[in-house]
Amino acid sequence: MPEQPGTDDHERWAAILGELWQHTRDSLVTGVTPAPWTPPEDLGPLPRDLVPRANALVESQRLAIARVRERMTDVSSRLKAVKKIPQFSTDAPVYLDRLG
Repeated sequence: MPEQPGTDDHERWAAILGELWQHTRDSLVTGVTPAPWTPPEDLGPLPRDLVPRANALVESQRLAIARVRERMTDVSSRLKAVKKIPQFSTDAPVYLDRLG
């Protein structure tokens, strides 16, 4: 029998989708990747009326992934630029003692 709005699975799915939306929004704002999510084993199939919301969530997550990749590329190029700066040896004295 298909899940109807108001059943426990429907309410749980709605809560889970809300939580995943929040994680996605947080990652878009902060750039921090949330911990991996594992669905509960006792959760039934996604109710049909929540499919559009789940599809929108997937698209939002794809956007978040693309932004994280852009940030990673940017950080990588900055690190390469920093590594090109010559390093100075600390073997030579830093100060010249003119009085002693």
